[in-house]
Amino acid sequence: MLKIRSRAAVLMLSIPLLAACGSSGGGSGTSPSTQNTTAPSASTSFPTTAPSGATFSASCPSVAVVDAALAQHDQAPVSTPQAFGLTCTYQGSGVVPTKVEFEQTTETAFAAGEQGVTTSGLKATKVSGLGDAAYETSGFIDVLNGTESIKVVSPFSTPAQLQALARQIIG
Repeated sequence: MLKIRSRAAVLMLSIPLLAACGSSGGGSGTSPSTQNTTAPSASTSFPTTAPSGATFSASCPSVAVVDAALAQHDQAPVSTPQAFGLTCTYQGSGVVPTKVEFEQTTETAFAAGEQGVTTSGLKATKVSGLGDAAYETSGFIDVLNGTESIKVVSPFSTPAQLQALARQIIG
């Protein structure tokens, strides 16, 4: 019973965090219309142009990579292009899907996202040796890799599992 309550608490804490994830990239705060597409293969890639004019390309990690790292059984990702990146959603048997988000960002915007987590009452723990900078909190990790932020949201995964997936993604 205690495990169920603690998982419910994690889920409730993750909801505001999920909302914050979509707004930390320094965009205008408005969401463009997007079209969801299910990946026919292991990954989907698309180019996006950041405000600076730099082009970046993101790919959804294969469901095999995500499942192996997080010990889950998910369906192929649904990729959703965003204004400055890509969101990959992996629906499994659980209520909350796993999400991997790629977003063009800056060091300042990344730091502001970390500060926002702390301000919301959650504890952000720095992760050393992963990308240029990284932090995690319950069921969430964010990695800065150059000008790209890679966020993994999986409320019932351990920090070790989230770090393992992030390491696989950034190579």
